Amino acid sequence: MKKYLLLILILGLTGCSLQPPFGGDIDEISKDKLKAKYDVSEIKDKYELVGSSLKRKMKNDPKDMIRIELGNENADEFIPRLKVSRWDEVYFTLAPEGLDKIARKDKKLKFDKEKTIFETPKVDYHLYDASEEHSEGAYEYEIILKEKPGSNVIEFTLDSEGLNFYYQPELTQEEKDKGAFSPENVIGSYAVYASEQKINLVGGKEYKIGKMGHIYRVDVHDTNGDWVWTDLNIENGLLTITIPQDFLDTAVYPVDVGQLTFGFTSAGGAGNYWSAEYGSQGIFGTGDMHTAVTGDTIVKYSVHHNNTNAGSWDFSAYTFSGGVPVNRLAAGVTITVGSSVTWYHSGAISQAMSNGVTYGIGIGNMTGSQVRISYDNVGGYHNSVDEGHNLPAVWTESENSGVKYSVYATYTAAPADPCAYEGSGDWEVLYSDNCYITSDVYVNGEFNLIYDGAGSFGTENQISATRHNIDNSNLIKRDCKNGIDCFVGRH
Repeated sequence: MKKYLLLILILGLTGCSLQPPFGGDIDEISKDKLKAKYDVSEIKDKYELVGSSLKRKMKNDPKDMIRIELGNENADEFIPRLKVSRWDEVYFTLAPEGLDKIARKDKKLKFDKEKTIFETPKVDYHLYDASEEHSEGAYEYEIILKEKPGSNVIEFTLDSEGLNFYYQPELTQEEKDKGAFSPENVIGSYAVYASEQKINLVGGKEYKIGKMGHIYRVDVHDTNGDWVWTDLNIENGLLTITIPQDFLDTAVYPVDVGQLTFGFTSAGGAGNYWSAEYGSQGIFGTGDMHTAVTGDTIVKYSVHHNNTNAGSWDFSAYTFSGGVPVNRLAAGVTITVGSSVTWYHSGAISQAMSNGVTYGIGIGNMTGSQVRISYDNVGGYHNSVDEGHNLPAVWTESENSGVKYSVYATYTAAPADPCAYEGSGDWEVLYSDNCYITSDVYVNGEFNLIYDGAGSFGTENQISATRHNIDNSNLIKRDCKNGIDCFVGRH
Protein backbone atom coordinates (compact mmCIF):
# COMPACT_ATOMS: atom_id res chain seq x y z
CA MET A 1 0.00 0.00 0.00
CA LYS A 2 2.79 2.42 0.91
CA LYS A 3 4.61 1.71 -2.37
CA TYR A 4 1.44 2.45 -4.35
CA LEU A 5 0.87 5.78 -2.60
CA LEU A 6 4.51 6.72 -3.04
CA LEU A 7 4.27 6.03 -6.78
CA ILE A 8 1.29 8.34 -7.13
CA LEU A 9 3.06 11.03 -5.12
CA ILE A 10 6.15 10.88 -7.31
CA LEU A 11 4.08 11.16 -10.47
CA GLY A 12 2.36 14.22 -9.08
CA LEU A 13 5.55 15.96 -8.00
CA THR A 14 7.38 15.38 -11.28
CA GLY A 15 4.50 16.79 -13.36
CA CYS A 16 3.85 13.55 -15.24
CA SER A 17 0.34 12.70 -16.34
CA LEU A 18 -1.40 9.43 -16.97
CA GLN A 19 -1.86 8.70 -20.68
CA PRO A 20 -3.93 6.11 -22.46
CA PRO A 21 -4.32 3.23 -21.95
CA PHE A 22 -4.24 4.23 -18.28
CA GLY A 23 -6.73 7.10 -18.70
CA GLY A 24 -6.77 10.85 -19.41
CA ASP A 25 -7.80 13.00 -22.35
CA ILE A 26 -7.13 12.39 -26.04
CA ASP A 27 -6.59 15.59 -28.05
CA GLU A 28 -7.43 15.02 -31.72
CA ILE A 29 -7.85 18.66 -32.73
CA SER A 30 -4.57 20.23 -31.56
CA LYS A 31 -2.34 22.14 -33.96
CA ASP A 32 0.15 19.26 -33.92
CA LYS A 33 -2.54 16.66 -34.68
CA LEU A 34 -3.88 18.84 -37.48
CA LYS A 35 -0.44 18.98 -39.08
CA ALA A 36 0.13 15.24 -38.71
CA LYS A 37 -3.21 14.45 -40.38
CA TYR A 38 -2.70 17.10 -43.04
CA ASP A 39 0.72 15.70 -43.99
CA VAL A 40 -0.71 12.27 -44.88
CA SER A 41 -3.98 13.40 -46.50
CA GLU A 42 -5.03 14.34 -50.02
CA ILE A 43 -6.27 17.69 -48.75
CA LYS A 44 -2.76 19.12 -48.84
CA ASP A 45 -2.97 19.11 -52.65
CA LYS A 46 -5.59 21.87 -52.56
CA TYR A 47 -5.19 23.59 -49.18
CA GLU A 48 -2.29 25.34 -47.46
CA LEU A 49 -1.79 24.68 -43.75
CA VAL A 50 -1.30 27.96 -41.87
CA GLY A 51 -1.27 27.68 -38.09
CA SER A 52 -4.52 25.96 -37.12
CA SER A 53 -6.23 26.71 -40.42
CA LEU A 54 -6.49 25.41 -43.97
CA LYS A 55 -6.45 28.07 -46.70
CA ARG A 56 -7.34 27.86 -50.37
CA LYS A 57 -7.84 30.22 -53.29
CA MET A 58 -11.15 29.12 -54.79
CA LYS A 59 -10.70 31.65 -57.60
CA ASN A 60 -7.12 32.73 -58.15
CA ASP A 61 -7.76 35.93 -60.07
CA PRO A 62 -6.40 39.25 -58.75
CA LYS A 63 -9.41 41.01 -60.27
CA ASP A 64 -11.92 38.70 -58.58
CA MET A 65 -10.08 36.79 -55.84
CA ILE A 66 -12.13 34.31 -53.76
CA ARG A 67 -10.46 32.80 -50.69
CA ILE A 68 -11.55 30.11 -48.23
CA GLU A 69 -10.20 29.56 -44.73
CA LEU A 70 -11.20 26.58 -42.56
CA GLY A 71 -10.41 27.02 -38.87
CA ASN A 72 -8.55 29.96 -37.35
CA GLU A 73 -4.82 30.21 -37.93
CA ASN A 74 -4.25 31.93 -34.54
CA ALA A 75 -6.09 29.33 -32.45
CA ASP A 76 -4.33 26.49 -30.61
CA GLU A 77 -6.81 23.95 -31.98
CA PHE A 78 -8.84 23.33 -35.13
CA ILE A 79 -12.43 24.54 -35.08
CA PRO A 80 -15.02 24.03 -37.88
CA ARG A 81 -15.07 27.72 -38.77
CA LEU A 82 -15.58 28.80 -42.38
CA LYS A 83 -14.31 32.13 -43.69
CA VAL A 84 -15.09 33.32 -47.22
CA SER A 85 -13.61 36.49 -48.72
CA ARG A 86 -13.88 38.16 -52.12
CA TRP A 87 -11.78 40.81 -53.89
CA ASP A 88 -9.55 40.79 -50.76
CA GLU A 89 -11.97 43.43 -49.47
CA VAL A 90 -15.06 41.80 -47.90
CA TYR A 91 -15.62 38.59 -45.93
CA PHE A 92 -17.85 36.64 -43.57
CA THR A 93 -17.19 33.81 -41.10
CA LEU A 94 -19.47 31.02 -39.86
CA ALA A 95 -18.84 28.92 -36.74
CA PRO A 96 -21.24 26.58 -34.87
CA GLU A 97 -22.58 27.82 -31.55
CA GLY A 98 -22.04 25.70 -28.45
CA LEU A 99 -18.79 23.92 -29.33
CA ASP A 100 -17.20 25.36 -26.18
CA LYS A 101 -19.62 23.23 -24.12
CA ILE A 102 -18.21 20.00 -25.60
CA ALA A 103 -15.11 18.52 -23.99
CA ARG A 104 -12.02 18.71 -26.15
CA LYS A 105 -11.50 14.96 -25.86
CA ASP A 106 -14.92 14.45 -27.49
CA LYS A 107 -14.00 16.37 -30.63
CA LYS A 108 -12.44 14.56 -33.59
CA LEU A 109 -10.96 15.77 -36.87
CA LYS A 110 -10.38 13.77 -40.00
CA PHE A 111 -9.99 14.24 -43.73
CA ASP A 112 -11.80 12.18 -46.35
CA LYS A 113 -10.06 13.02 -49.63
CA GLU A 114 -10.83 16.77 -49.99
CA LYS A 115 -13.55 16.83 -47.33
CA THR A 116 -12.88 18.16 -43.81
CA ILE A 117 -14.92 16.36 -41.14
CA PHE A 118 -15.28 17.58 -37.56
CA GLU A 119 -17.01 15.07 -35.26
CA THR A 120 -18.71 15.55 -31.90
CA PRO A 121 -20.85 13.03 -29.94
CA LYS A 122 -24.18 14.33 -31.29
CA VAL A 123 -23.38 16.40 -34.41
CA ASP A 124 -20.83 16.12 -37.21
CA TYR A 125 -19.78 18.96 -39.52
CA HIS A 126 -18.56 18.41 -43.09
CA LEU A 127 -16.92 21.20 -45.11
CA TYR A 128 -16.07 20.80 -48.78
CA ASP A 129 -15.89 22.30 -52.26
CA ALA A 130 -19.20 22.05 -54.16
CA SER A 131 -18.12 23.77 -57.36
CA GLU A 132 -19.19 20.89 -59.62
CA GLU A 133 -22.84 21.76 -58.94
CA HIS A 134 -22.46 25.54 -59.44
CA SER A 135 -21.14 27.22 -62.57
CA GLU A 136 -19.25 29.93 -60.67
CA GLY A 137 -18.23 27.68 -57.77
CA ALA A 138 -19.57 27.08 -54.26
CA TYR A 139 -18.62 25.82 -50.81
CA GLU A 140 -20.78 23.68 -48.55
CA TYR A 141 -21.19 23.35 -44.81
CA GLU A 142 -23.07 20.13 -44.11
CA ILE A 143 -24.50 19.25 -40.67
CA ILE A 144 -25.21 15.65 -39.62
CA LEU A 145 -27.52 15.10 -36.63
CA LYS A 146 -26.69 11.71 -35.10
CA GLU A 147 -29.71 11.76 -32.80
CA LYS A 148 -32.78 13.86 -32.12
CA PRO A 149 -31.54 17.27 -30.95
CA GLY A 150 -32.80 19.11 -27.91
CA SER A 151 -33.75 22.07 -30.08
CA ASN A 152 -35.03 22.36 -33.63
CA VAL A 153 -32.84 25.46 -34.18
CA ILE A 154 -29.21 25.15 -35.31
CA GLU A 155 -27.17 28.28 -34.61
CA PHE A 156 -24.00 29.65 -36.18
CA THR A 157 -22.09 32.76 -35.20
CA LEU A 158 -21.90 35.03 -38.25
CA ASP A 159 -19.28 37.77 -38.45
CA SER A 160 -18.78 39.92 -41.54
CA GLU A 161 -16.91 42.90 -42.91
CA GLY A 162 -18.27 45.17 -45.64
CA LEU A 163 -21.35 43.06 -46.43
CA ASN A 164 -25.15 43.20 -46.38
CA PHE A 165 -27.36 40.10 -46.29
CA TYR A 166 -30.71 40.39 -48.10
CA TYR A 167 -33.54 37.90 -47.53
CA GLN A 168 -35.20 36.62 -50.72
CA PRO A 169 -38.97 36.24 -50.14
CA GLU A 170 -41.52 34.16 -51.99
CA LEU A 171 -42.70 35.79 -55.20
CA THR A 172 -45.99 37.64 -55.12
CA GLN A 173 -48.75 36.62 -57.51
CA GLU A 174 -48.29 39.90 -59.37
CA GLU A 175 -44.59 39.13 -59.87
CA LYS A 176 -45.44 35.65 -61.15
CA ASP A 177 -48.06 37.09 -63.52
CA LYS A 178 -45.40 39.37 -64.99
CA GLY A 179 -43.08 36.44 -65.65
CA ALA A 180 -40.83 36.41 -62.59
CA PHE A 181 -39.30 33.10 -61.59
CA SER A 182 -37.34 32.02 -58.50
CA PRO A 183 -35.88 28.52 -57.87
CA GLU A 184 -37.01 26.74 -54.71
CA ASN A 185 -33.60 27.02 -53.05
CA VAL A 186 -33.55 30.80 -53.69
CA ILE A 187 -36.91 31.40 -52.00
CA GLY A 188 -36.06 31.92 -48.33
CA SER A 189 -32.34 32.37 -49.07
CA TYR A 190 -29.96 35.32 -48.67
CA ALA A 191 -28.21 37.34 -51.38
CA VAL A 192 -24.90 38.75 -50.11
CA TYR A 193 -23.73 42.13 -51.46
CA ALA A 194 -20.93 44.56 -50.72
CA SER A 195 -22.25 47.29 -48.45
CA GLU A 196 -20.33 49.98 -50.34
CA GLN A 197 -20.88 50.80 -54.00
CA LYS A 198 -18.42 49.07 -56.31
CA ILE A 199 -17.42 50.63 -59.65
CA ASN A 200 -16.20 48.56 -62.59
CA LEU A 201 -13.21 50.32 -64.17
CA VAL A 202 -11.21 49.15 -67.17
CA GLY A 203 -8.20 47.24 -65.84
CA GLY A 204 -9.61 47.26 -62.30
CA LYS A 205 -11.28 44.64 -60.13
CA GLU A 206 -14.32 42.85 -61.56
CA TYR A 207 -17.08 43.68 -59.10
CA LYS A 208 -19.90 43.32 -61.65
CA ILE A 209 -23.02 44.18 -59.59
CA GLY A 210 -21.16 44.06 -56.26
CA LYS A 211 -22.53 40.65 -55.30
CA MET A 212 -20.23 38.54 -53.13
CA GLY A 213 -22.37 35.40 -53.41
CA HIS A 214 -25.52 33.64 -52.23
CA ILE A 215 -26.44 31.59 -49.14
CA TYR A 216 -29.06 29.16 -50.41
CA ARG A 217 -32.06 27.76 -48.57
CA VAL A 218 -31.34 24.54 -46.67
CA ASP A 219 -33.28 21.26 -46.88
CA VAL A 220 -33.09 18.39 -44.38
CA HIS A 221 -33.19 14.63 -45.14
CA ASP A 222 -33.51 11.60 -42.87
CA THR A 223 -32.11 8.10 -43.44
CA ASN A 224 -35.32 6.95 -45.16
CA GLY A 225 -35.14 9.78 -47.69
CA ASP A 226 -37.96 11.88 -46.24
CA TRP A 227 -37.19 15.60 -46.43
CA VAL A 228 -38.52 19.12 -45.80
CA TRP A 229 -37.34 22.69 -46.28
CA THR A 230 -35.96 24.57 -43.28
CA ASP A 231 -36.23 28.25 -42.39
CA LEU A 232 -33.01 30.24 -42.77
CA ASN A 233 -32.56 33.47 -40.82
CA ILE A 234 -29.71 35.97 -40.38
CA GLU A 235 -30.04 38.48 -37.59
CA ASN A 236 -27.96 40.05 -34.81
CA GLY A 237 -24.76 38.19 -35.63
CA LEU A 238 -26.42 34.77 -35.85
CA LEU A 239 -27.32 32.51 -38.78
CA THR A 240 -30.02 30.07 -37.72
CA ILE A 241 -31.55 27.02 -39.42
CA THR A 242 -34.97 26.11 -38.03
CA ILE A 243 -36.15 22.55 -38.75
CA PRO A 244 -39.87 21.68 -38.46
CA GLN A 245 -40.27 19.97 -35.09
CA ASP A 246 -42.68 17.32 -36.40
CA PHE A 247 -40.04 16.22 -38.91
CA LEU A 248 -37.45 15.75 -36.15
CA ASP A 249 -39.99 13.86 -34.04
CA THR A 250 -40.60 11.21 -36.71
CA ALA A 251 -37.24 11.19 -38.55
CA VAL A 252 -34.99 8.15 -38.79
CA TYR A 253 -31.50 9.19 -37.66
CA PRO A 254 -28.88 10.19 -38.63
CA VAL A 255 -30.44 13.23 -40.27
CA ASP A 256 -28.57 15.23 -42.91
CA VAL A 257 -29.31 18.95 -42.64
CA GLY A 258 -28.81 19.28 -46.38
CA GLN A 259 -26.03 21.62 -47.32
CA LEU A 260 -25.61 25.14 -46.04
CA THR A 261 -24.31 26.21 -49.45
CA PHE A 262 -22.52 29.46 -50.22
CA GLY A 263 -22.47 29.98 -53.97
CA PHE A 264 -19.90 32.29 -55.52
CA THR A 265 -22.45 33.47 -58.07
CA SER A 266 -22.01 37.06 -59.20
CA ALA A 267 -25.59 37.39 -60.50
CA GLY A 268 -29.09 37.50 -59.01
CA GLY A 269 -30.77 34.26 -57.95
CA ALA A 270 -34.21 34.97 -59.46
CA GLY A 271 -35.15 36.00 -62.98
CA ASN A 272 -37.77 38.08 -64.74
CA TYR A 273 -39.24 37.58 -68.22
CA TRP A 274 -39.62 40.79 -70.22
CA SER A 275 -42.06 41.53 -72.98
CA ALA A 276 -43.23 44.65 -74.81
CA GLU A 277 -46.29 45.13 -72.62
CA TYR A 278 -44.12 45.92 -69.59
CA GLY A 279 -42.19 48.72 -71.32
CA SER A 280 -38.61 49.80 -70.67
CA GLN A 281 -37.02 49.58 -67.25
CA GLY A 282 -34.36 51.73 -65.66
CA ILE A 283 -31.86 50.41 -63.12
CA PHE A 284 -31.53 53.33 -60.74
CA GLY A 285 -30.62 51.81 -57.38
CA THR A 286 -28.19 53.57 -55.07
CA GLY A 287 -25.59 50.90 -55.77
CA ASP A 288 -25.94 51.14 -59.56
CA MET A 289 -25.83 54.86 -60.24
CA HIS A 290 -22.61 56.68 -61.01
CA THR A 291 -21.83 60.37 -60.55
CA ALA A 292 -19.31 61.25 -63.23
CA VAL A 293 -16.25 63.45 -63.16
CA THR A 294 -14.64 64.97 -66.23
CA GLY A 295 -13.24 62.21 -68.44
CA ASP A 296 -15.47 59.36 -67.22
CA THR A 297 -16.64 57.26 -70.17
CA ILE A 298 -18.85 54.16 -70.48
CA VAL A 299 -17.06 51.54 -72.59
CA LYS A 300 -19.27 48.46 -72.10
CA TYR A 301 -22.65 47.28 -70.80
CA SER A 302 -23.21 43.81 -69.29
CA VAL A 303 -26.27 41.71 -68.39
CA HIS A 304 -26.85 38.28 -66.87
CA HIS A 305 -29.29 36.13 -68.84
CA ASN A 306 -31.29 33.74 -66.65
CA ASN A 307 -32.72 31.17 -69.08
CA THR A 308 -32.10 29.44 -72.41
CA ASN A 309 -34.27 31.56 -74.72
CA ALA A 310 -32.24 33.64 -77.18
CA GLY A 311 -32.98 37.32 -77.72
CA SER A 312 -31.62 40.80 -77.11
CA TRP A 313 -32.00 44.07 -75.19
CA ASP A 314 -30.86 47.64 -75.78
CA PHE A 315 -28.99 49.53 -73.06
CA SER A 316 -28.26 53.21 -72.49
CA ALA A 317 -27.40 55.48 -69.59
CA TYR A 318 -29.89 58.11 -68.38
CA THR A 319 -29.35 61.17 -66.27
CA PHE A 320 -31.01 60.94 -62.87
CA SER A 321 -32.46 63.96 -61.10
CA GLY A 322 -35.13 64.60 -58.50
CA GLY A 323 -35.49 60.90 -57.75
CA VAL A 324 -36.34 59.86 -61.33
CA PRO A 325 -34.51 59.19 -64.63
CA VAL A 326 -34.61 62.03 -67.15
CA ASN A 327 -32.57 62.17 -70.39
CA ARG A 328 -30.94 59.43 -72.45
CA LEU A 329 -27.18 59.82 -72.82
CA ALA A 330 -26.88 58.11 -76.22
CA ALA A 331 -28.69 55.75 -78.57
CA GLY A 332 -29.27 52.26 -77.19
CA VAL A 333 -26.52 49.64 -77.45
CA THR A 334 -27.71 46.09 -78.25
CA ILE A 335 -26.62 43.01 -76.30
CA THR A 336 -27.61 39.71 -77.90
CA VAL A 337 -28.05 36.75 -75.52
CA GLY A 338 -27.94 33.08 -76.44
CA SER A 339 -29.08 29.82 -74.89
CA SER A 340 -26.58 29.81 -71.99
CA VAL A 341 -27.25 31.10 -68.47
CA THR A 342 -24.30 33.47 -68.13
CA TRP A 343 -23.07 37.05 -68.44
CA TYR A 344 -23.32 38.73 -71.86
CA HIS A 345 -21.56 41.96 -72.89
CA SER A 346 -21.91 44.68 -75.48
CA GLY A 347 -19.19 45.45 -77.96
CA ALA A 348 -16.76 48.28 -77.27
CA ILE A 349 -18.46 51.68 -77.01
CA SER A 350 -17.49 55.18 -75.94
CA GLN A 351 -20.18 57.23 -74.18
CA ALA A 352 -18.68 60.26 -72.42
CA MET A 353 -20.48 61.48 -69.30
CA SER A 354 -20.70 65.00 -67.97
CA ASN A 355 -18.91 66.15 -64.85
CA GLY A 356 -21.11 66.16 -61.74
CA VAL A 357 -24.07 64.41 -63.42
CA THR A 358 -25.51 61.19 -61.96
CA TYR A 359 -26.41 58.37 -64.34
CA GLY A 360 -28.28 55.05 -64.20
CA ILE A 361 -28.85 52.34 -66.82
CA GLY A 362 -32.01 51.96 -68.91
CA ILE A 363 -33.05 48.70 -70.60
CA GLY A 364 -35.57 48.29 -73.41
CA ASN A 365 -36.42 47.10 -76.93
CA MET A 366 -36.43 43.43 -76.00
CA THR A 367 -36.49 40.88 -78.82
CA GLY A 368 -37.04 37.13 -78.59
CA SER A 369 -39.44 35.00 -76.62
CA GLN A 370 -39.44 35.76 -72.89
CA VAL A 371 -35.73 36.36 -72.38
CA ARG A 372 -35.03 36.76 -68.71
CA ILE A 373 -32.71 38.99 -66.64
CA SER A 374 -31.41 37.80 -63.26
CA TYR A 375 -32.25 39.82 -60.16
CA ASP A 376 -32.31 39.84 -56.35
CA ASN A 377 -34.56 41.60 -53.87
CA VAL A 378 -32.29 44.26 -52.38
CA GLY A 379 -33.29 47.22 -50.25
CA GLY A 380 -32.88 50.83 -51.38
CA TYR A 381 -33.40 50.35 -55.11
CA HIS A 382 -35.63 52.36 -57.42
CA ASN A 383 -36.30 50.54 -60.68
CA SER A 384 -38.30 52.89 -62.86
CA VAL A 385 -40.65 51.73 -65.63
CA ASP A 386 -41.43 53.73 -68.77
CA GLU A 387 -44.46 52.40 -70.70
CA GLY A 388 -42.67 52.66 -74.05
CA HIS A 389 -41.03 49.50 -75.37
CA ASN A 390 -38.05 51.29 -76.93
CA LEU A 391 -35.66 53.38 -74.88
CA PRO A 392 -37.13 56.91 -75.02
CA ALA A 393 -35.06 60.06 -75.40
CA VAL A 394 -36.87 61.48 -72.34
CA TRP A 395 -37.98 59.05 -69.64
CA THR A 396 -41.52 59.13 -68.23
CA GLU A 397 -41.98 56.99 -65.15
CA SER A 398 -45.25 55.06 -64.94
CA GLU A 399 -44.39 52.76 -62.00
CA ASN A 400 -41.36 51.45 -60.10
CA SER A 401 -40.13 48.41 -58.17
CA GLY A 402 -37.35 47.63 -55.68
CA VAL A 403 -35.43 44.69 -57.15
CA LYS A 404 -31.79 44.80 -58.25
CA TYR A 405 -31.26 43.55 -61.80
CA SER A 406 -27.97 41.97 -62.80
CA VAL A 407 -26.88 44.77 -65.12
CA TYR A 408 -23.82 46.98 -64.94
CA ALA A 409 -21.57 49.31 -66.93
CA THR A 410 -17.78 49.38 -67.20
CA TYR A 411 -16.03 52.75 -67.21
CA THR A 412 -12.73 54.32 -68.03
CA ALA A 413 -11.97 56.70 -65.23
CA ALA A 414 -10.72 60.21 -65.65
CA PRO A 415 -6.90 60.24 -65.48
CA ALA A 416 -5.42 60.98 -62.08
CA ASP A 417 -4.01 64.44 -61.50
CA PRO A 418 -0.20 63.99 -61.78
CA CYS A 419 0.30 67.11 -59.68
CA ALA A 420 -1.59 65.59 -56.71
CA TYR A 421 0.07 62.92 -54.57
CA GLU A 422 -2.26 59.93 -54.04
CA GLY A 423 -1.14 59.27 -50.48
CA SER A 424 1.03 56.14 -50.72
CA GLY A 425 4.18 54.96 -52.51
CA ASP A 426 6.61 56.97 -54.61
CA TRP A 427 5.52 60.13 -56.42
CA GLU A 428 6.76 60.65 -59.98
CA VAL A 429 6.23 64.00 -61.68
CA LEU A 430 7.24 65.01 -65.21
CA TYR A 431 8.17 68.57 -66.19
CA SER A 432 5.62 68.29 -68.98
CA ASP A 433 2.89 67.99 -66.30
CA ASN A 434 3.55 71.72 -65.59
CA CYS A 435 2.92 71.42 -61.86
CA TYR A 436 3.08 74.24 -59.36
CA ILE A 437 2.62 73.05 -55.76
CA THR A 438 0.86 75.43 -53.36
CA SER A 439 0.48 73.24 -50.24
CA ASP A 440 2.77 70.99 -48.20
CA VAL A 441 3.07 67.39 -49.42
CA TYR A 442 4.27 64.37 -47.41
CA VAL A 443 5.43 61.55 -49.68
CA ASN A 444 5.50 58.07 -48.17
CA GLY A 445 8.37 57.09 -50.44
CA GLU A 446 10.63 58.81 -52.97
CA PHE A 447 9.87 61.99 -54.91
CA ASN A 448 11.09 61.76 -58.52
CA LEU A 449 11.08 64.94 -60.66
CA ILE A 450 11.96 64.06 -64.24
CA TYR A 451 12.77 66.50 -67.05
CA ASP A 452 11.27 65.09 -70.26
CA GLY A 453 12.17 67.90 -72.62
CA ALA A 454 9.34 70.37 -72.02
CA GLY A 455 7.34 72.11 -69.31
CA SER A 456 8.30 73.33 -65.85
CA PHE A 457 7.91 72.57 -62.16
CA GLY A 458 7.56 74.94 -59.25
CA THR A 459 6.74 74.86 -55.58
CA GLU A 460 6.50 77.37 -52.76
CA ASN A 461 5.66 74.73 -50.14
CA GLN A 462 7.59 71.86 -48.61
CA ILE A 463 7.68 68.41 -50.21
CA SER A 464 8.85 65.84 -47.65
CA ALA A 465 10.03 62.44 -48.87
CA THR A 466 12.42 59.64 -47.93
CA ARG A 467 14.56 60.71 -50.89
CA HIS A 468 14.42 63.35 -53.64
CA ASN A 469 15.63 62.57 -57.14
CA ILE A 470 15.41 65.95 -58.85
CA ASP A 471 16.44 67.09 -62.32
CA ASN A 472 16.96 70.87 -62.01
CA SER A 473 16.83 71.50 -65.76
CA ASN A 474 13.78 73.75 -65.71
CA LEU A 475 12.91 74.23 -62.07
CA ILE A 476 11.03 77.51 -61.53
CA LYS A 477 11.33 77.69 -57.75
CA ARG A 478 12.74 75.46 -55.05
CA ASP A 479 12.86 77.88 -52.09
CA CYS A 480 9.82 78.11 -49.84
CA LYS A 481 8.33 81.39 -48.67
CA ASN A 482 10.45 81.38 -45.53
CA GLY A 483 13.66 80.97 -47.55
CA ILE A 484 14.34 77.32 -46.69
CA ASP A 485 14.72 74.45 -49.16
CA CYS A 486 11.30 73.17 -50.14
CA PHE A 487 12.56 69.60 -50.57
CA VAL A 488 12.83 67.96 -47.15
CA GLY A 489 14.69 64.64 -47.06
CA ARG A 490 17.74 63.09 -48.69
CA HIS A 491 18.83 64.37 -52.09
